Amino acid sequence: MQFSPPRAPRTRGALRLPPIPALLGAALLAAQGPTPASPSRPDAASVIEVHPCRQLRADRTTAPERQLTWSGQWSTAHASWRDAVGPALGHRPESDGAREVALEELAIVSWNMQGGGGDIDSLIHDIRRGRVHGAPRPDFVLLVQEAVRIGTDVPERPVAGSKVGKRVAPGVQGRRRQSIDEVARRNGLHLFYVPSVRNGGAADPAEDRGNAILSSVPLDDLEAIELPLERERRVAVAARIRTRSATGDSVAVQLVNLHLDLRSSWGRVHRSLGAARAEQARSTVERFTGDSVVVVGGDLNTWFRGHREDAVRILREAFPHADTVTTTRTLSTPAFLPDLTLDHLFFRLPGGMSATHAVLGDRYGSDHYPVAAQLRPRALR
Repeated sequence: MQFSPPRAPRTRGALRLPPIPALLGAALLAAQGPTPASPSRPDAASVIEVHPCRQLRADRTTAPERQLTWSGQWSTAHASWRDAVGPALGHRPESDGAREVALEELAIVSWNMQGGGGDIDSLIHDIRRGRVHGAPRPDFVLLVQEAVRIGTDVPERPVAGSKVGKRVAPGVQGRRRQSIDEVARRNGLHLFYVPSVRNGGAADPAEDRGNAILSSVPLDDLEAIELPLERERRVAVAARIRTRSATGDSVAVQLVNLHLDLRSSWGRVHRSLGAARAEQARSTVERFTGDSVVVVGGDLNTWFRGHREDAVRILREAFPHADTVTTTRTLSTPAFLPDLTLDHLFFRLPGGMSATHAVLGDRYGSDHYPVAAQLRPRALR
């Protein structure tokens, strides 16, 4: 089936080096506000901890196979950030029958919802009704960055000595913030959410923000991965879903959701031009080597060189099975600044499969445009 997303936002001509004027770099760096105390480099050896994943509501049965668990690879360098956030969240809707979906019928969308302020319900509605992929897609995965969790799971106040992130608010005035657990419940979706940072300090509401995977099909093998620390704690989330190929074979698909750092701490600010994001991308690739089927999506914050940055190259070389590279601008910026290509999807697929993806033309109330993909046999290209 032909993939026909809404018309992509207007693009400008290709940029020449230097691709981003110094004014843009200064504006983006300044927009991040004051830097917390400069973090130390992550320890070479991390501690592995395995925890039960807190349920959003009780399952009807307590059978062991229905219990969600997750693994987290933690570094002592991130401890002061973890002290200010709540636990990871996992949710299974009541009708969560373990089923396999056709790989080529699976819709995949990556989107930064701007501090929980994007209209994610409308995006989900459009995916299901066929306004995104050209035909209704009941089976889909959403890789969401800057998801926000609100409520009693988040500490009422950050503990003394902990670190917090700058508060990210919805870009649309008056927009109600969407708590990611509420989104999963009302849309009947599976959820894995891990907070990266507290969304604001003691004077702000009790919220944390991070990456989430929302899926119409069950999520298994949940994993949280702290990326090398540059300025602000970043945690990638991963999960597996079960699919079937066109020949009826069972195919496990590894989903990975990333949000890389915009810049490094002031003591290493030169790394903001790409080296920091390249290291974070490389650490992700090292976790998912081999020939397994992998889909990686996220906001790479590649503001300096866009799709030409090393972080994009590293991920594309490791997960090469896409028909095109995203070059359309995915971030809406003020009129005096150019738009930027920050958001991407990458794929490692079974033989004979490829991925077509495009930037959607509606931001759904965020400052980022979603990137949507469809998988299909190469013979149909």
